[in-house]
Amino acid sequence: MTGTAVVQAQAGERAADDKGGAPSPAAEVIEQLIAHQQQILADVHTVEIRYTAMGEPFETVRLRKEVREGEAVLVPDEGDELLAYFSFMQFLGDELRALLGSAVAEADSLNGLGVMRFTLDAQALRETPLLSGMEEAPLREAVFWMDAERLQLAGFRFRSLNRFGRTVELRAEYPRYETQQGFPAPAEIRLSMTGVYAQISDAEYAAELAELQFLLDNLDTFPAGRREQAERELLELKAELHRMAQGDALEATLTATGIIVR
Repeated sequence: MTGTAVVQAQAGERAADDKGGAPSPAAEVIEQLIAHQQQILADVHTVEIRYTAMGEPFETVRLRKEVREGEAVLVPDEGDELLAYFSFMQFLGDELRALLGSAVAEADSLNGLGVMRFTLDAQALRETPLLSGMEEAPLREAVFWMDAERLQLAGFRFRSLNRFGRTVELRAEYPRYETQQGFPAPAEIRLSMTGVYAQISDAEYAAELAELQFLLDNLDTFPAGRREQAERELLELKAELHRMAQGDALEATLTATGIIVR
């Protein structure tokens, strides 16, 4: 029996013991995930991942291992963006049992891959690091897709309501991982946000549009050497405002160009 198989067998036995009988498929996967993450983190101290978007440097994410209550967790350095490396490795075992154990779990597919979908009660995330900075847009739905075979996060979707009662959706997919020294890092992250326009009022939108148009109508006030570039930039901003107003998603693909595991 391989090391992974032993870990999974032990996890399945623990799930069965906790429930006093045969574990549900979801409970078994959760226990396997917890054990698998501890196995990965046993030999990891720090992780650094450099991402690009559209060929340009986007972000360097630095993570470090901490031991809490006897368990290893991986946390981002202060100031690093959580979104660029979204991982269940942030959570202790009991936190994951509470988070995913209360979810509605069902089979699903994502990018042609068979996955397990966990739909959570948004309130279950209220006290977690995932909601930092989201106070102005209360979360209404949280969905996680997990590759149950590889025990990896395949994607997530958050839906929230802003102060105008409009829906904002943030979606991330992880179609490709790359393993360095036993650590699986998302090598590609596909991000999508809809409802961006919903975060400003109609009056604010009209004011921004009017300001851009005023600048376009007065390009002759710009230095001669700057007019062409200024017009191009203003037209791009105006087009983006229109796309936002129409509800089009803002999308980006992040690609890992360097993964360092120590």
